[in-house]
Amino acid sequence: MRMFVEAIASVLAAGRAHLTDKDGCKPADDDPSVFGWRKSQRKTLMETRDEWSPQGDRIGWLVGEQVWLLPDESMAAVNRLLHEQGRSIPVSRNSLGKRLREQEWLTETDKDTFTKKVRLGGGRYSISSRP
Repeated sequence: MRMFVEAIASVLAAGRAHLTDKDGCKPADDDPSVFGWRKSQRKTLMETRDEWSPQGDRIGWLVGEQVWLLPDESMAAVNRLLHEQGRSIPVSRNSLGKRLREQEWLTETDKDTFTKKVRLGGGRYSISSRP
């Protein structure tokens, strides 16, 4: 399901959704804009400084080299983008999870749900992870 993976990248780059680090902050990366963050400049009396703001809904986290996606939120963001383009993902969430795992886009998931339970920022989430 390359279309889904490419659409996730497009959603993030377009600022329609974002990823955070495991603490809910801007990912530590040279270019956070690829993860749905936008830079603006804030002027103070003494200086002008850069500030980063998340765009759209959070659809997951960047943890090390892995992307942990919230399945419902990421699917909704992708479907909104594809709908505007006259396209859609023609399978259910579970079928998508199965196909993504078969193509080794998902790692560390439960066999039946294609998700795993994680604790992040004081909450417990079901996520799909990809390398």
